[in-house]
Amino acid sequence: MNAPTSYIRLPSALSDAPLVVLPPSIDDDEFAAHQVEFIRRVFGYCEFLRAHSRETPVSDAFLAAFVNLFEVVNTNAPEDARRCAAQLQEILRVVFPGLDPDAPPPVEPPQLPDIGPASTECIL
Repeated sequence: MNAPTSYIRLPSALSDAPLVVLPPSIDDDEFAAHQVEFIRRVFGYCEFLRAHSRETPVSDAFLAAFVNLFEVVNTNAPEDARRCAAQLQEILRVVFPGLDPDAPPPVEPPQLPDIGPASTECIL
């Protein structure tokens, strides 16, 4: 966000209020502390998802956070969002060297319940 502002736009999925006021400026140490608190809260959400039988609670919680963060940046500073996305792609290549960004996501085939032998009758 290059131009100073006193508010930001939030995605509608996060808030009914389209704009929120920015808090006062914070330094590096305060920002790091808030990042730790944010990570703790995302893991708290993972536990909520796990308790509600989500199969992939950690990735579900973190992916939701990533998507919301990118949506906020894109809404408020599109050029910065594109630059950030490009840098993130490079970081992901380093952190996950075997990751193929063009590969389709792994999908488990659906497990159909066993309903016995197939019937040849037509049910109307």
